[in-house]
Amino acid sequence: MANKTETFGSSIPPLAAEQLKVREELYSKSSKSLSNLQTLNSNTAWVVLRSSIDRVTLDAAAQNEAAKDPKKVQALLDNTDSGEDAKNFILTGGRAAEFFSKNVQGLNFGKDYDPLSTYNFNERLGVRPMPGITGLKVASKNTYGTLMQAEVDFVVWTLDDLERAELLFLRPGYSTLLEWGHSVYVKDSVDDIEYAGKSSIIYPDGGFFTKKSMSTIDDAINSQREESKGNYDGMFGYITNFSWSFRPDGGYDCNIKIVSRGVILESLSVGKVSDMTEAEKKKEEEEKEARKSKFHYIFNRLENNTDDNTFNGKDYLASDEGLSQDVVAFMKPFDVFRINQDLAGEGFLGMDKTINLIYMPLRAVLDIINVHFNLTDPLKNQDLLTISLNYGEKYVTFPQHMSVDPLVAVLPKVPSKLDEAYGDAKKYDDFTILLGEVTKNQVKYAGTNDNDIMNIMVTSIFVKKCISKIIDGPQEEGAGVQDFLDELLSGISNAFGEVNDFGLYFDHFTCEYKVVDRRNTGTGTGTYANLQQLEITGLSSTVVDIGLSSKISSQIASQVSIAAQGNSGNYKDNVEAILKWNAGAIDRHIPVKTSTSTSTKKELAELEEQATKRRKTYVEDLRDVWYKFNNAELGETDNRGYLKKAFDQVVTNQSFDSEIWNQLRQESIAEMNRFYKTERKTPVPQGVVPVELSLKMVGITGFKIGTAFKIKPGLLPSKYDKFAYIITGLDHEIGTDNKWYTNVKTQFYAVQ
Repeated sequence: MANKTETFGSSIPPLAAEQLKVREELYSKSSKSLSNLQTLNSNTAWVVLRSSIDRVTLDAAAQNEAAKDPKKVQALLDNTDSGEDAKNFILTGGRAAEFFSKNVQGLNFGKDYDPLSTYNFNERLGVRPMPGITGLKVASKNTYGTLMQAEVDFVVWTLDDLERAELLFLRPGYSTLLEWGHSVYVKDSVDDIEYAGKSSIIYPDGGFFTKKSMSTIDDAINSQREESKGNYDGMFGYITNFSWSFRPDGGYDCNIKIVSRGVILESLSVGKVSDMTEAEKKKEEEEKEARKSKFHYIFNRLENNTDDNTFNGKDYLASDEGLSQDVVAFMKPFDVFRINQDLAGEGFLGMDKTINLIYMPLRAVLDIINVHFNLTDPLKNQDLLTISLNYGEKYVTFPQHMSVDPLVAVLPKVPSKLDEAYGDAKKYDDFTILLGEVTKNQVKYAGTNDNDIMNIMVTSIFVKKCISKIIDGPQEEGAGVQDFLDELLSGISNAFGEVNDFGLYFDHFTCEYKVVDRRNTGTGTGTYANLQQLEITGLSSTVVDIGLSSKISSQIASQVSIAAQGNSGNYKDNVEAILKWNAGAIDRHIPVKTSTSTSTKKELAELEEQATKRRKTYVEDLRDVWYKFNNAELGETDNRGYLKKAFDQVVTNQSFDSEIWNQLRQESIAEMNRFYKTERKTPVPQGVVPVELSLKMVGITGFKIGTAFKIKPGLLPSKYDKFAYIITGLDHEIGTDNKWYTNVKTQFYAVQ
């Protein structure tokens, strides 16, 4: 099976790395055997496309009747051709049939159609060849490849064959299996030669045409990738579009687009709650907000618990007699951390509002999506898409890291070293939630995984705000779960000081989404020393083309123009990373670019003094809003700066003034970025550089978007030795030369 231990920013998987080493050895071998020469010179690509469609044998009236009731779907399944049409119309270089078990015949002069014949007689056009695939392109889509899209070109030569293809392949929304690979390749050593045959595809004896689950097919594809040592690839996806055009010779050029299962997330709606509660137990006024979405419904139930500061959310929901039992039946246990909080100006007409504020792990929010928003195949009890709940994906953090908006999200940790930064003896936990010992309990819950993305604590009020923005705003076509997640993760990134860049990543090997921190490169398992080193030039290299291009936007270019020579220090990582790229050069005509005029030493000293005073005022204001959040006054401290007042377990007069917090937000974000730049272990920026390196190589499986590698020194200009390369896109193509090539798109990130 495919290795599932890779995290975002880690080295490329062994499947690709080990195959590249064997190929490098083969290419550089001075004395090559006959089989070695065949591998190098006789290799071509193969493609196989199989349809998941069975022809329904019921008449139209019976089909319509069965389609009205999902419970009658079994009637449709029991009245099909059992895939006979699909079995006899397997598209490859030509048309294969009956699982390749019989030899293809030559010319058929009979009137009856023979799927095993290379040529069939057509009364209108005469002798016509079999259909066949003429081209393939597979490309990653969206940021860090959340989708894979394949385009398959094929030609059919008669109207009859077009009608067969229309049933099987020109059907948006239906699934299909696409596979491709090399005809001859090396496996574990240069002398271990494998020739493609019937066993090169999954289910070569017809198992695909039985009713298998998607996860079973995905597992079979992964097993075949491993078995072929990276010389096979495949995707089980959905047909999204098609086109065909008439040819002057009487045939038809056809094209279909296939996307991976990740496309489901883009089309999932936020759902309704009518099936989550028993109607006779609902109270109209109490349920008004809860009926907006499933999240509102679940969170309002959790907020009803005013007795416990920390409680198990699943157990509490299960004890609610007004809930349908399936609301929590499949959810994983999670803790909820509660406080009462006054929101200044957040209530009706700007008046204060008291809420029962609850925090819960991000993992629990994603679990709710998996259980209540995902599409499911009820016949096989399988989810069509899953967001991973596994621990292991880390986020960038540092000792002083804290939330700049605790009404959005908080870290399950206590910031430290703030006394050094602020030059006083204040306690570290001045900037944590002391009420009900919330932060203390969150730290205990997270344990040693306090820097794991799954343990980020988000508030119910912010999650409901994000979902309401989708529901209450203009209903754009396609708006749904993915838009909600984008809004949620963007808000968390902002609340953590814009140090992190949380986003979705789709693992096409495990066929599941993951939430990752895209800033987490060059750290943890992705350290430069652990990255696989590739040969990209020379006799041993399988790379056939190298390209380099700048992807710097006009906005970033303007920021670089101002920040060049490093006069500010208050810029974000993407700009700092570009400055690292430009190190060692100076513009003789405009040696220093700055947004202020040249100042004398005295003026600079005065500016520095003013900046120090402003920062001191900011720190005092920040402490003040945190103290008020925790129901304390700034003056209630002893001579060391420690709070005199002991915090009650239940309080009612603390407040959160969103206007003041928003006034401090930009300075807080700048503060977090200053700490981050000071505290990271290496002085180099961790963000990617918007300069793209693309490699075109002999087709290979095993590269994963989000993993990284380095290049052997001496093959590129020396400055490139200070950078590693994180994969942002993967394309596969089979063109007119019948060769399979893989295009790897990467972005630089500094490592030295």
